Amino acid sequence: ITGTNGKSTTAFLICHLLAQRGPDAGLIGTLEYRVGPHRLPAPHTTPDGLRVIELLGAMRAA
Repeated sequence: ITGTNGKSTTAFLICHLLAQRGPDAGLIGTLEYRVGPHRLPAPHTTPDGLRVIELLGAMRAA
């Protein structure tokens, strides 16, 4: 999701809608990360590449 305004809102809305249809949806946002049923605080607005790979691996395993 790119653009100036509404990225986090759009990501959270899509995550919520996907979670309603089946298993938990993953999210990497500026406010938090969602991995399975877990919510983790996002210490930075943009995670570095290694952190993204770690999060995606954890989401896949969840």
